[in-house]
Amino acid sequence: MRFCTYIGGPDENAGNFVHWQWRKNGVPIEDAPDWWRLVLREVTESDEGQYSVKATNACGFTISGSATLNVAPPTGVPEIFGQPAPTFPYQGQKTILKVYADCADSYQWAKNNVPIPGATSYELLIPSVTCSDAASYKVKVGNVNGFVISAPTTITVMDCP
Repeated sequence: MRFCTYIGGPDENAGNFVHWQWRKNGVPIEDAPDWWRLVLREVTESDEGQYSVKATNACGFTISGSATLNVAPPTGVPEIFGQPAPTFPYQGQKTILKVYADCADSYQWAKNNVPIPGATSYELLIPSVTCSDAASYKVKVGNVNGFVISAPTTITVMDCP
C-alpha cells in the first residue's frame, strides 16, 4: 500500500530552532531531514509507530510530544484524481503520460487496449517518440480491493502522416 503523510505543525511553530532530529519510537531516524516537518512517502505498515522531534537551538533543546502513526489498508478501490492528458510531441521528442490516484498499489498502462510490458508506474515515459507511438492509452490502477481504469488519452505525433 502506498500513502503519503506528514508530521509537523504550521510554519509559525518552527520558532527559532535551528536543528531538528526526528525520532520513531524514541530512536533517532538517521536519514530524516533536518527540518521541522517530516514527510513520509509510500507509507507501509512498517512505518507505524510513535514519532517525535528533538528541536535544538543555542539555548538548549526540547522534545515534542509523540504523534502516533497507524497505517490502515485501503477500504475501497483506488480513486483517480488526475487523469492522463493528451500529448502532442514531434518524432524524437520525449513524452510522458501520468495518472494521479489515491490508494494505488499497482499500475498497468495499455496502448490501444493492449498491456505494455513493464509499464507499471504512475507515469509512462517514451524517451524518443516515433510515429508508431501515436495511439490511444489507458492505465489500470489497482490495490487489494480492485481496480479502476483511467479515461483514454492520446499521443498525437505532430510530424507523422
